[in-house]
Amino acid sequence: MVLKRRLHRIAIYLFLLLVLFFSLLLVFSLDPYKAKTLNRYINNTSFSDEWDTDLFVDSDSINDSTKTYIQPNPPVLPVEIAGSHKTEESRIFGINEVIDSEPLLFFQREKGSAVRIDNFFSSSTVRHIRSDTPENEWFVPRKPLFFCNGNIKEKKIALTIDDGWKQDYPLLDYLEKENIKCSVFVIGGRGVADKHPQWLSRMDRMGFEVCNHTYSHVNATRMTDKQFQNDIRKAQIIISKATHKFYPFLRTCGGSFSKRNLNTAARNGYILVNWSNSLMDTSRRVKSAYQIKSVLRQAKNGDIILAHFGAFHTLTVLKAVIPELKRRGFQFVTLSELLYGMY
Repeated sequence: MVLKRRLHRIAIYLFLLLVLFFSLLLVFSLDPYKAKTLNRYINNTSFSDEWDTDLFVDSDSINDSTKTYIQPNPPVLPVEIAGSHKTEESRIFGINEVIDSEPLLFFQREKGSAVRIDNFFSSSTVRHIRSDTPENEWFVPRKPLFFCNGNIKEKKIALTIDDGWKQDYPLLDYLEKENIKCSVFVIGGRGVADKHPQWLSRMDRMGFEVCNHTYSHVNATRMTDKQFQNDIRKAQIIISKATHKFYPFLRTCGGSFSKRNLNTAARNGYILVNWSNSLMDTSRRVKSAYQIKSVLRQAKNGDIILAHFGAFHTLTVLKAVIPELKRRGFQFVTLSELLYGMY
């Protein structure tokens, strides 16, 4: 009897230790599987590192408030939608603040987290890629830029759809029926873009902007500069071989990135883009009625709306949201049109 009680206590202690261990993993994002995923999906493909370092901005040297683009009245989104990589290094922007620390992570629930740096390069929104164009010539450096909303003076909204774990053809059929042009951020590897080039081609024919969502879809802040560069280049090569186009818009996994990621993206010709409104379709706990109400309540000029292919209630929510936003006078456009004149 005594032995049975002792074994019972030991079993309880072991259970509590396991709960504590996994709680710490969740709180501190100590995910051992991310490292395995990173090593599995990032190879050592070599690309030219001969870039002109004078092209890049050292954000620490910027103290002029006129060089900062502040998002007006950003919405506060649920933590689970804002990104799952919260760390002590993240911070909340105040008015006229700029990037001034390393590393620095961005999340959509932060205030004023859109940064714009002046004296940028002017370049065409889309570059058409010929089959004989060398891959290294696709990546033309630009100054670091980050947006999570467009021009607030125009009644335009950009719908952006991420990932592609499921190709979600019913969603494409609906958007085609409604004549909605949007910008999609597709994962380059892991059985997404690399296995479904015909899916990318269809979206391109529909007038979608097929953009880069990295190859491995892991936390970009945990990559070295070289790993991050190889990751986004490998994804772009796969995407552009299907669409023959290069759009300068990049979205990282979870929308989190460091200053180093921002500069590496700029070196390779990308503008980082997050969002100002969300369908909140990554959680099964959020009901469709709440999703619809939330999107419509937050809708405003210049919104960049986040959705996901094959997620929870995505098509149901969009079937309710799109007609209502059209009724309110909003025009659905691509990121190229929404951000026109801002970079």
